[in-house]
Amino acid sequence: MDSVGVLERLADEFASVIPEVDSSVKHERWKPGIGLFEEERQLEMILEALEGSFRETLETG
Repeated sequence: MDSVGVLERLADEFASVIPEVDSSVKHERWKPGIGLFEEERQLEMILEALEGSFRETLETG
């Protein structure tokens, strides 16, 4: 897969899990959502939600 293909796949994979992550993550003071967390933690939550070989590729890439 070329770099454009990887970026397209990355965008698609992230887009597919962000709504689920955003609606399920809890914050003790506010309504559910990832917006209140720092970017590093947001990425961790999104990566945790990714499944399969693409996640492994991102982690070992």
